[in-house]
Amino acid sequence: MIDRADFALLNAVSEDEWAAYLLAGDASMEAIMNKASHGLAPRELSQHFFKLWTAGLIECSLEFSGPPVAPDFEQAKRQFERTQEWPPSNDQCLVYRLSREGGEMWERFACPDWSRFLLSSVGEQGNEWTLTGADRRLVEVWRESGSKISAGFPVPLDGTEKWEILQPWKATYWKTLPIGYRLKFEFKTWDRPPSSPSPEELEHVFEFQNEVWGRWHKGFDTICAEHFGD
Repeated sequence: MIDRADFALLNAVSEDEWAAYLLAGDASMEAIMNKASHGLAPRELSQHFFKLWTAGLIECSLEFSGPPVAPDFEQAKRQFERTQEWPPSNDQCLVYRLSREGGEMWERFACPDWSRFLLSSVGEQGNEWTLTGADRRLVEVWRESGSKISAGFPVPLDGTEKWEILQPWKATYWKTLPIGYRLKFEFKTWDRPPSSPSPEELEHVFEFQNEVWGRWHKGFDTICAEHFGD
């Protein structure tokens, strides 16, 4: 069984792996990871983190996407309980992520609709960007919304947009979907030219953003109310 704080630690890495010590950083999890806080003091955080680690719900390594290391409570404490050596040095800094079992547990609570998951990321070249999703129509609507307001990606250069089909598509570091549709383009700037979209166009863009980003999985507060009595 897990509690609210445990789920917060799983939820923090539901899309990306992170350096574990950031869970005890001066800035909040909301500011660093855009995820809800665990609300734990450092000693409690060490205990909850180690519990998830020994239960096989998270994995830890000494580098991003590195091979897993065995659970070690003293090493977990070094990530969160501050001493003169905090934050931990590079050779002691743990990167943590969901294991396969942890990903399955996160899905049971969050009930994601992966058809609505969209990914904005830099391409293989420095001047290249990609928008990817399991539903091509949603990617197309997202791209179109970016011609009206800033929508989380730079301005595509005319004539550089190309579609790719990914079979399968590795949507996150732990989740693979049967297919993904990727729009690739080159860019020079994030600044959009001045424009005056109509109220109807703006409403359509905001509705789309709320429908996708706000609802592709259950929110943290909803999950806590349903499962943890918060």
